[in-house]
Amino acid sequence: MNKKAQALVEFVLVLPLIILFLFVVIDFSNVFYNKNYIENLNSEVVEYMSKGKTYEEARSILPNNVTSYITESGTTKKITLKKDINFVTPFAYKVFRNGYQVSSERVVLNE
Repeated sequence: MNKKAQALVEFVLVLPLIILFLFVVIDFSNVFYNKNYIENLNSEVVEYMSKGKTYEEARSILPNNVTSYITESGTTKKITLKKDINFVTPFAYKVFRNGYQVSSERVVLNE
């Protein structure tokens, strides 16, 4: 009977660490997914603009939670997309004060 109580106490002590590890894995996966999403979205914007569309027309395919910038310098344009990521891990905002932001940049030639 004593071994069952000991196992229960050990489980209760280890459970918060297991849950915290699970939240960290979920957050890492979310950041990785959104980074790939932003990279693919930026490729779509560049492809859209290569077909003769303007930057304002290309912005119409972007979701509301993605911010975009374009910088022109000489013969090139730099297209930047950014998205804020919210964490589910408790106390993650102590380390990352304003959440986490993923971004993607593409440089294309002016035509």
